[in-house]
Amino acid sequence: MVKQGRSAHTRQTLIRAAGEEFARGGFEPVSLSRISKRAGVSYGGLHHHFSGKQDLAGAVVAEAAAILRDEVCGGAGPEPGDGGRAALARLVESTYRLVGRLDRDAVVQAGFVLTLDISSPDLGEDLREQWRCWVEETLAQAERAQELGAGIRGSDVATAVVAATVGFEALSVRDRAWLEPDVVSRFWRLLLPRVASPATAAALRADDCPPVGHEATP
Repeated sequence: MVKQGRSAHTRQTLIRAAGEEFARGGFEPVSLSRISKRAGVSYGGLHHHFSGKQDLAGAVVAEAAAILRDEVCGGAGPEPGDGGRAALARLVESTYRLVGRLDRDAVVQAGFVLTLDISSPDLGEDLREQWRCWVEETLAQAERAQELGAGIRGSDVATAVVAATVGFEALSVRDRAWLEPDVVSRFWRLLLPRVASPATAAALRADDCPPVGHEATP
């Protein structure tokens, strides 16, 4: 059992080190020797866990996708007994979680980098597509629960939210300030009054959502 735990720890260390390297350089320039050095694991030890760079990159993307699904979008479903309400509040919170992860979590950063890097092989996951689908479904819930204003379609709001959040991610490659919580806050303060129903907008204001200076979950 101790040996299994040590093996799992080594594998996780390699994924984390690979994420740090891929986030900075993309797929092609990064070497396995550089990853093993960063992880403090021998080259042979790396190959004990991963068959090659594509296998390791796939593990990084898979972990990033799991974080996106379970921790960023973990509130996708309606709360028990709420009839699907509060979808907009869950969406707002998740955008803060997304930019927080993109700012501080190298594995998530690498997951987004690798799925757009034209030099990368097919790694089995597309994090932007995963995010788009979740945003669309959450806004469909909001529309069904009448959280949106009269004549506002969830699909149209989803277009704006996905374009903005993926844009923050792309712009942050050169300027990390795009991942500051205040950027997300200003976006929602502009958008929410135009898309939320009066009752939903009042509830969100009462909850101070989006909050000023909100700290995204690390």
